[in-house]
Amino acid sequence: MARMKPLTGTLLLAAAVATANAGRAQQQLFGLDQTGIIYEVVGYDLPGSTLVPVVQLALGANETPLALAASPSGRLFVHTVSGSTGEIVEVDRTTGQRTALCATSGALRDGLDRRFDGTLIFEIDSTDFVLLDPDSCATTVVQASTGLAGNSPFVSLAFDDRGRIVSVGGSGTSARFDALDGALSGTFAAPMFDDVRALEVDLDGTVYFALVDGQIFAAGAQLFDVTPSNAVPLTGLAFTQPADGQGMTIACGGVSNSTGAASTIEVLGNAVVSSDDFELRSRSLPVGSFGYYLTGRAFGTTPVGSGVLCIASPVQRYSNFVQNAGVGGMVRFEVDLTMLPNGSPVLAGETHLFQYWHRDVGGTSNLSSAVEVLFR
Repeated sequence: MARMKPLTGTLLLAAAVATANAGRAQQQLFGLDQTGIIYEVVGYDLPGSTLVPVVQLALGANETPLALAASPSGRLFVHTVSGSTGEIVEVDRTTGQRTALCATSGALRDGLDRRFDGTLIFEIDSTDFVLLDPDSCATTVVQASTGLAGNSPFVSLAFDDRGRIVSVGGSGTSARFDALDGALSGTFAAPMFDDVRALEVDLDGTVYFALVDGQIFAAGAQLFDVTPSNAVPLTGLAFTQPADGQGMTIACGGVSNSTGAASTIEVLGNAVVSSDDFELRSRSLPVGSFGYYLTGRAFGTTPVGSGVLCIASPVQRYSNFVQNAGVGGMVRFEVDLTMLPNGSPVLAGETHLFQYWHRDVGGTSNLSSAVEVLFR
């Protein structure tokens, strides 16, 4: 997917963004409708939510807005299509600036979300998800182990509170997939209506659905409650705080290895110590390379091999759990939060960094990006 030159356009400021309710001050929910208007969904977790217009996206001829994503700082990303091609654009909700980021192509479908590390994801057909770095436009295709039967073109997706991909088809068939290898994690029923246009997941794991008639449904497990909204068909929903990655930030980026890309670090699970549900995974590794994860309490920058170690001394090594990247160039490792390599447990309130150290061709080594986690 080629990098596009930035372009600008005029966005009309329709109204000031209303203040989110105090109970959800850490999250704001935004919606995108079929005409390109971006709204804040105020009171989305209370009966009687309202849509407050924020900006009008300037659309080109035959351009259709498909989906919406947001960053914690309020950066808004829109996936639009025109014919068989599309693009990801950034919309500044304060100034109204539109900037083209990356071109998309293929059998385009709906859906867009943003992971805690900044990665965007969208769906190009009933089985393939695309992970996209919006800064470099580098892409990784994740093929799901099974498609969603009966999907209409109105498909949406999001990351849930554990970092899994949640995807829904217009037929109401929903499934969760592993974002590393596309393995099916389970299915569940969407609202018992067709024409689900968008979904998003909040910090507690609650799934919100937007229907073609403008209604918004909140889903807890398989129980669904109607939250009436303005009768505006929404094609996208986006929380400013991604559901996955609470308390997690990327502390430093990696240095490109022999694959031409920097190896990554991702998390499946959460930072809740009592749940002991924390898995590290890395991709873009040299095929068949060996390595293991490192951890520590403080940030640092030390050149090691061809990369940079972002953990200050003392560094703890999971050297008893050597990983092999295999033919896919990926590894995964379940962290036991009750016992770090030095024998101590992770405690609530502590901050820990994690990074993957791996072999590379030419007798050198490299390191992935590093994630900093505030456990609770």
